Amino acid sequence: MVIRQNASGYSLYELIITVGIAALLMSLGVPSYGKMLANHHLKVEVDAIFHAVHLARKESVVRRRADENQHERADEFGQSRFLIFLQ
Repeated sequence: MVIRQNASGYSLYELIITVGIAALLMSLGVPSYGKMLANHHLKVEVDAIFHAVHLARKESVVRRRADENQHERADEFGQSRFLIFLQ
């Protein structure tokens, strides 16, 4: 007659099945995680280029307005619009 005590913990079979299922899920998930990571890096680079172009356009508008205002003020005082560069 075998007397069995209440054992706590998991059996070897339960651990093998759990590790097998975890390995199966990991093998399915890792390639899609790599694609997701690559897409994220691509999106970050595209956003950086977009923001750089947006900043360049904004700076161009600001400089053009400043240049137009400078020419308007020069015309008010009867000054010419030509710049002379000396070496």
